[in-house]
Amino acid sequence: MLAVQHAAAVACLQAAGSADKTVAALASGKQLATWAVVEDAAHPDAMTTQTRAVEGDGGWLLTGRKHLVLAGGVAHVALVTATVDAGVAVFVVPLAGQGVRRIPLDTALGLRAAGLVALEFEGAKATQRLEIVATPWLDLARLGAAAVAVGAAREALRVA
Repeated sequence: MLAVQHAAAVACLQAAGSADKTVAALASGKQLATWAVVEDAAHPDAMTTQTRAVEGDGGWLLTGRKHLVLAGGVAHVALVTATVDAGVAVFVVPLAGQGVRRIPLDTALGLRAAGLVALEFEGAKATQRLEIVATPWLDLARLGAAAVAVGAAREALRVA
């Protein structure tokens, strides 16, 4: 699942025309990317978000909380959905930056290896706002995760 999430994030960045050092590090595998979309475990819609992004001096600042972030404990950057005046946008946020807090989730039964965390943003600075619709890339990530789940279930049935 992690490889699928990472690949979808890198593809989204490349489609958006991002050409900074972060993309090169992600594409080479030296750094890891993840998505921070879900705010309420019961409502995982990327386009319904209370995380807010405000443009200020020197860039965009994000405030809010994301839940069930895959590999959020080890990822270097996250593609974060946040509300702006014109709707919802996607931002690239370095997870080692100020204003980002990683909260381990120990309630994900059977998913310990997924490295799920919650991310809290308190004035976290985004390095970039992507001028792209994220939905196709999120669909790609979800499809990959579903394929992994089907394969795991198939193997569990075979072993049983």
